[in-house]
Amino acid sequence: MAPRSPRFYEERMNTNETFSRVKMDAQLKDVGWNLTDDVSVRYEYLLPDNTKADYVLCNRHGHSLAVVEAKRASINPVEAEDQAKGYAEQLGIPYIFLANGEEVWFWEWEKEAHPHKVKTVFSQEDLERRSASRTLKVDPLTIEIDAKIAGRDYQKECINTLCQEMGYGRRKMLVEMATGTGSMRPLSEQKSGEIRSGYFVTSP
Repeated sequence: MAPRSPRFYEERMNTNETFSRVKMDAQLKDVGWNLTDDVSVRYEYLLPDNTKADYVLCNRHGHSLAVVEAKRASINPVEAEDQAKGYAEQLGIPYIFLANGEEVWFWEWEKEAHPHKVKTVFSQEDLERRSASRTLKVDPLTIEIDAKIAGRDYQKECINTLCQEMGYGRRKMLVEMATGTGSMRPLSEQKSGEIRSGYFVTSP
């Protein structure tokens, strides 16, 4: 069998990446994105440095909300996080989706340390709500701890440590306290603080 030319492999790679984008189009349609209104979804969007973002997702007024980097199925989409972050920085937007036709990862890169896997890309309405909620968030360390719930020094220290880690972008944390030390009290107050500050941390 004759060896295949570099052009063969280049065309195959392009075909695989195109197939991933076809699947991404289908995922966007499934959650309600309008792909043809010339407002909601922009394809191959040219950036100031002359690179192109695969997709830019916008609100109903055409303002950019998220960038989507679509890779072929053989590539781990998380490997593109630095590339996508560069696009998001140029656009001044907070949200990134990394996809390869099989997996979708979401990253609020200004507030989270790493991307996390999600079921699918978010709808336009979901992204608009997330964007609006960003203006309501406050530093959780500024939320006063209710001493009636967690008044002991070590309980307050636990809550403050968790709040600090949230500020670093941690989404999952493990708290271990000795039996009888009232471990549920700081966790209860911590969740209350998350709600009041506008932060939400995924429970394991």
